[in-house]
Amino acid sequence: AKTGAVITNWVRKTGQKVLIAPESVKETKYGRTMLYDTLPDDVKPRVVFRDTFWSADEAMSVYARAHTVYGMEPHSLIMALALGVPVIHARSIWHGRKGWMFRDIGLNEWLFDINTTSADTMNTTLMQIHQNYPQAKEKARMAMQVVADRQKASMQVVRKLVKLTS
Repeated sequence: AKTGAVITNWVRKTGQKVLIAPESVKETKYGRTMLYDTLPDDVKPRVVFRDTFWSADEAMSVYARAHTVYGMEPHSLIMALALGVPVIHARSIWHGRKGWMFRDIGLNEWLFDINTTSADTMNTTLMQIHQNYPQAKEKARMAMQVVADRQKASMQVVRKLVKLTS
């Protein structure tokens, strides 16, 4: 219901399209019955539901043209961030700690617990991203810079250890 409210708000306020693309085959049925089918009739014409699983290349092609990616699973969000696209992670506590990575790279304002956060709060954040899009793009870029810096530092440790054992 909360995700449906976010989609409805987005479509009604911006007029922009939404793609519902489940991250796994098992989620496809629920994306249709629990999300798309429950949307108001005036919103559905602006929403595309993908009912087949897609490759990572197809996903990246779509995310490269996306305004913002909202998701409950982190995989699509990671791919979108790598392309400089702002994200909202509406994670479930059932997914454990993996959502914390967004907090760890400076995106805690875009990380929500779907079970305890209201749709209004997520809508407010999404509209802030929309209204301040250049800043949101920069925030996504800076988060990926944190990732690049941490990768570089970890590879320096590996190089040092490899030298010690050579």
